[in-house]
Amino acid sequence: MAMGVMLMLGLDAFTPHEHTQTGPCGPGHDRCDRIWLFVMAIAIHNLPEGMAVGVGFTQGDLSVGLPLATAIALQDIPEGLAVAMTLRAIGTPVWKAVGIAAISGLLEPVGALIGVSLVGSSAMAYPVGLGLAAGAMLFVVSHEVIPETHRTGHKTTATLGLMAGFALMMVLDTSLG
Repeated sequence: MAMGVMLMLGLDAFTPHEHTQTGPCGPGHDRCDRIWLFVMAIAIHNLPEGMAVGVGFTQGDLSVGLPLATAIALQDIPEGLAVAMTLRAIGTPVWKAVGIAAISGLLEPVGALIGVSLVGSSAMAYPVGLGLAAGAMLFVVSHEVIPETHRTGHKTTATLGLMAGFALMMVLDTSLG
């Protein structure tokens, strides 16, 4: 898990993006428009999601990989919509906004390839890979999602959403696995 946290800390430090609470950060952020910093933040957090999916499929067990890939795909729909709608709000043509939203998701397959290549066929690497992906995803949730949902008094709604998402993951895990 610590390796996943370190990976995300590195991406956080060396990639231009924006946090809602602290504003623009990362090298070169001063040369990027705020909208593009938002798009970069979404793209960066797609990496650990892809890593989790890649690791989930490495053992060839669909009962692990399929529920995980399904859950991540479901949450990617509103995420891609948020990117496209943000770009549309600044006047980006529809085709370009949709294309950029799709491209922002390309770090997920890259992350999946990283996850698969790190874990490979080694029995010991499988739990290590899952820990790495879990650490990266926990970092993103703690660093980005929770502060954002709590900053404007939406604590209860955010907590209920988290619980509903967890329940959906459990249903997918038991019904598909």
